[in-house]
Amino acid sequence: MFGLTDNSSKRISEIELMRFVAAFLILCCHMNGTTNYGWIAVEFFFILSGILMAQSASRILAEKRK
Repeated sequence: MFGLTDNSSKRISEIELMRFVAAFLILCCHMNGTTNYGWIAVEFFFILSGILMAQSASRILAEKRK
């Protein structure tokens, strides 16, 4: 699923872009004072962060096995 191919840096950039959008939505919810649906952006942000951490851990383990 998250292989160590040449496209892995592209995948990380796309995930980081989605994380930025989620963080921006959280910021907008806090600035407007409307926090009715801000929890969705927070959950999305943490899910994406978990994906990035798992991908990083996978890359570190693959390098140690070499």
